[in-house]
Amino acid sequence: MPKQESLEEQLRKIKVITSETSEPSEESLNRAEVAPEALELLREGKSLQHAIKGNDLRKQGDIDGAIKEYQTAIEIYPSSQWTHSNFGIALSEKGDIKGAIREYRKAIQLKPTFAAAHNNLGNALGKQGNIKEAIKEYQLAVELDPKHAVAHYNLGNTLDEQGDTKGAIREYRRATQLDITHADAHINLGRCLIQQGDTKGALKEFKTATQLQPKDPDSHYNLGIALYGQGDKKGAIEEFRIALKLDPEDEGILSTLESVLKEE
Repeated sequence: MPKQESLEEQLRKIKVITSETSEPSEESLNRAEVAPEALELLREGKSLQHAIKGNDLRKQGDIDGAIKEYQTAIEIYPSSQWTHSNFGIALSEKGDIKGAIREYRKAIQLKPTFAAAHNNLGNALGKQGNIKEAIKEYQLAVELDPKHAVAHYNLGNTLDEQGDTKGAIREYRRATQLDITHADAHINLGRCLIQQGDTKGALKEFKTATQLQPKDPDSHYNLGIALYGQGDKKGAIEEFRIALKLDPEDEGILSTLESVLKEE
């Protein structure tokens, strides 16, 4: 009985072939009697190189270049949920929401428990105005990965937009617990707490936000609102002035500051 080559031996054979030519053909690999499992690993590796290049190009702002790399990666190896999801992100950044949804759904089809893809799909559905389905996807994301801070934050935003303040507070609070550096989650949690009459709680969240992003005018403005609500006009004026200095063109900040100064 002929000896069966191990997968490691098959991969070593591929390495020899690829050292002889940069792009070995399927025919040459088949002639070398390379096992299907080893061929699959080769395709996956080649695909990954293009996918990584796509990620790098997207980070550099070259969305068109990234899209081409993801397309090539998928042509070589169409079974990577990560490549489909990242391709979807690039398409979304390009403005092709329909295409992004297609890729996120393919990623989920390949791996139904892929929480990040459910979160991304929720984002895309929300951009289409399909709020009910977006909420469903965010809920699936946090069920699959309860520690997915961004999904909790996105779910909070959507619930807030739908008027479910209590639900939004729950999700924002969970997001800040999972990622204490998520400044926007602290700001939105603070806003919702003010709506619920919890000015003290809101004050804490806004202070945290200004510590995390001291050059953000909205953080200082919201902190000013909370201080004013607590009766600390002096502190509120100071925060409004900082916010206005950071964004001198914001008429809303200027108007609020002038109104409070008139009360002095």
